[in-house]
Amino acid sequence: MPTPNPNLIINGGLRIWQRDYSPNKTVSNSLAVFTADRFRSVMAASGAGVKYSYDNSGAENCRALYLECTTAKTSLATADYWLWAYNVEGYDFNLIRGKTVTISFWIKASKTGTYCISFGVGDASVARSYVAEFAVSQANTWEKKTITIPITTEGSPSTTNGRGMSIRWCLAAGSSFASTKDAWVSGNYLCSSSQANGLDAVGNKFWLSAIKLEVGSIATPFTMPPLAAELDACQRYFEKSYNLSVNPGTITDTGRVVATAVINNDYFHRDFKTKKRASPTLVLYSPTTGNAGVYRNASSGSDQTPSSSISAESNFAFVSIASAGNILTYHWTADAEIT
Repeated sequence: MPTPNPNLIINGGLRIWQRDYSPNKTVSNSLAVFTADRFRSVMAASGAGVKYSYDNSGAENCRALYLECTTAKTSLATADYWLWAYNVEGYDFNLIRGKTVTISFWIKASKTGTYCISFGVGDASVARSYVAEFAVSQANTWEKKTITIPITTEGSPSTTNGRGMSIRWCLAAGSSFASTKDAWVSGNYLCSSSQANGLDAVGNKFWLSAIKLEVGSIATPFTMPPLAAELDACQRYFEKSYNLSVNPGTITDTGRVVATAVINNDYFHRDFKTKKRASPTLVLYSPTTGNAGVYRNASSGSDQTPSSSISAESNFAFVSIASAGNILTYHWTADAEIT
């Protein structure tokens, strides 16, 4: 058995779900949410509806991403699509640019047929795409897929902390996103003309698990890194004060910050555990009400909005409207993910 190579996919075992650990959320028409850390479920298909969740019974002792069609769309518009997406940061993309890479993953689907994975190079927008097909041969059965491709040196990827490359697992797409398979082409494409329509029937179900991207033409075994190391890697892109399995906005005192205003309109500062990819978007939450954009003034018994806030890669700060001696409590999230 070959020695496992490093996995360039962060959270490939899908253990870390900092943003939303609630099962079975249903949406219509459009969807663009981070589910497991670093992974997004994305849909743009007017009239369609889907449910997204997690499954603790993935492949290789991993968790799995889960999607299900709840409102069918049998005839796709040209610009419709439904997919999972992962963005490779520029610094990591530098490790594979111009090299041969292999991606391996486990897929399970209730609908058999031809599906596609696409690689899109570009920072602000995708400039070059590579589409590869894979077949789901048996319904509701875990199947391992291995795809080897040469990574282009063209396009306009970030080589620093922006987006170097997007990886998209396509479940449905209109004709505008169809292109030649097994070749790098100009533009943003998601699939070939053989792509199945995963939105064509209510109850179509899809699972994705144990994702690995590595240099070379051989898929080496998937191995799970230590949880602490993987959480630290995820926190480069998203960090929160809540416990790991608690959704932001939950009413809870566990993990909250407690501070006392020394002067009127005092300034409060917090360091991150992990330096962020870029200056993150900061959101404060009241531990008492779960309201976003506020802290809780425990002395006055009210939520209050900071007069200003600032965030950097290493820390954040905000200016309160509290009076001297007031006790403040708050939760927070810091989001520096690549979108």
